[in-house]
Amino acid sequence: MRELETAYVPWHASDSWPCCPENARLPFEHWMHRPGASRGVVIALHGFTMGRPWIDAEVLMAAQWFALGFDVVLPILPFHGPRAPSWARYSGEAFGSWDVGRLNESVRQAVHDVDLVRRWLVAGGSGPVGLVGLSLGGYLTALLAGLCSGLAFAIPVAAPSSLAWLPQRLFGFGRLGLPRLPVAAPVLDAAYRVHSPLTYPLAIPRRRAFIVGGLGDGVVPPAQVHALWRHWGEPEIHWFSGGHTMPFGRARIMARIEAHLQTIL
Repeated sequence: MRELETAYVPWHASDSWPCCPENARLPFEHWMHRPGASRGVVIALHGFTMGRPWIDAEVLMAAQWFALGFDVVLPILPFHGPRAPSWARYSGEAFGSWDVGRLNESVRQAVHDVDLVRRWLVAGGSGPVGLVGLSLGGYLTALLAGLCSGLAFAIPVAAPSSLAWLPQRLFGFGRLGLPRLPVAAPVLDAAYRVHSPLTYPLAIPRRRAFIVGGLGDGVVPPAQVHALWRHWGEPEIHWFSGGHTMPFGRARIMARIEAHLQTIL
């Protein structure tokens, strides 16, 4: 396990921003081949409530990536796992806040931290560095693909293209006995637009992007994935049958990803 200091400074700190020493640390697992034997590095980003490397490695198929010749880096996102404050009841609670400002800062720190790891790898002569992410990790992968032109590839898996739809979906606009969402949908869209992948054009060549979505995903519905696909100019996409927790561990998905990477690396 390696560790960096994030040195992240909130853009607009408020009383809602959790200040905890745990979150100043950026731990990550680093699976390495012997010198000269790697095809490059894949930074694999976990989903919301994850952040335990032994679980993340299994879900993100680190062993399969390593077998394909890639070094693998598994960073822990802000407020997850050992970076969570002591009062958190579960991993990621302080990240996924209903406070818009705090959530926006959390996403911003996640982008900062992932790019910090990327720049550290590049400075060390790692070779090509790409991103793959699941769910929240996929959202960050898609966002960074619009902010960082130096990525060798970007593969968001079961990733939302906007976080504004989630409160709308949970509240159901008055269904299931829940109160109506107290904020109009356009206001919510504007609140989260700063970090939506749909806000930024794809910063890498389209052929370096590969999208994976679930046809039966009830958490990130196909419309969210399709919106990103259209925004990116319709790059390669693979649909799997099943829900949000089903994408990884499937040999066909990994085979499609590997076939795509063979054409660009």
